[in-house]
Amino acid sequence: MTDKPTESMSENTDSDGRTGDYEQKRDELNEGLLEAYAAGFAKAKEVYDIERGATDVRTLMQIEAITESHYYYWDGRTKPLTHWLRDQFDLDDDQLVTDGGQDLDDFTTPAEKHLEGETEVEFQCGVAASNHIDPSDPEYCDHEPETIELDEPAYIDENNRIHVPGRPVECPECGNPVEHEFNGVRVIFA
Repeated sequence: MTDKPTESMSENTDSDGRTGDYEQKRDELNEGLLEAYAAGFAKAKEVYDIERGATDVRTLMQIEAITESHYYYWDGRTKPLTHWLRDQFDLDDDQLVTDGGQDLDDFTTPAEKHLEGETEVEFQCGVAASNHIDPSDPEYCDHEPETIELDEPAYIDENNRIHVPGRPVECPECGNPVEHEFNGVRVIFA
């Protein structure tokens, strides 16, 4: 299970401390994945010559849009790592304390709920959709949401990558080619 990095689930332990140790290692894994994800985002900004906004990895790790995107990108993909790590601490499912959320096997991502199978979608530049850029900032984008028709229905492949056939390749206002929202689901293209 992937946890948003600001949430720590290391408060409960069993009598020998194994659960707490497991949760600490899981939190460290998630923090490392977030750092790698932010570094990838910084690299994409460099490759596509996007000079707006933060490029420092630690700063990017604090931006809500990055942390949310990271969470949804890795959600479900780290399940094998989580199970492997759990096995390293000899823990059974009934020994794990969860955050009270639903089981990952039953979890439906926002992309599955709001985007998959759709051909008519609301599109907005990710920069414009974010709430962390002040309108006086030169990086600000005022692209308003617009309804667009896709060439084919949006879908999620076997690797949990989101595909939006016929999508705009850049924002019509600011030219951002990397980050967009479709039906409120943030998608980063690299």
